[in-house]
Amino acid sequence: MELIPNLIFLYHCMIASESLLIEAEKRAEGTLKRYFAAHLEEERGHDCWLAEDLASVGILVKNTKIPLEAVEMVGTIYYMVFHVEPCALLGYMHVLERGEHPLMTQWESQYPASLLRTLKYHEEHDREHQAELDRIIETLSPTQKAIVAQTRERTLHYLLKVFT
Repeated sequence: MELIPNLIFLYHCMIASESLLIEAEKRAEGTLKRYFAAHLEEERGHDCWLAEDLASVGILVKNTKIPLEAVEMVGTIYYMVFHVEPCALLGYMHVLERGEHPLMTQWESQYPASLLRTLKYHEEHDREHQAELDRIIETLSPTQKAIVAQTRERTLHYLLKVFT
């Protein structure tokens, strides 16, 4: 797996995170609304972090080609949040908030720490986010859980296209 192209892909996905959380919060109610509001604060600026990480090795991410799969994956989630149900965002988040990077040890021996800063942060904090997501998903109705499962599947589909 090539790290730098994948970080560029992730950046182009991460720039949509705040907007997706804002829109999901606007459309959600109760516990889900509060969850999106709190998670928005936790995710603010992470796209900037990743841009800085890439800049540390000479890559100006705003000048990179936007991967079609990033547009397709994020676009799918926008559609689901805007036109189906805001809980759809949870399926996307459930896949991306895994926190575990099996190649981290290898990357640490190949790349400067400055490039891995955002990945390492998420590796440490996403386990907590994953547990919280599991609790929130458990409170959803069967219909909402099916929507979350659908967006989880679609997100995995796009990630597999990129990372394999």
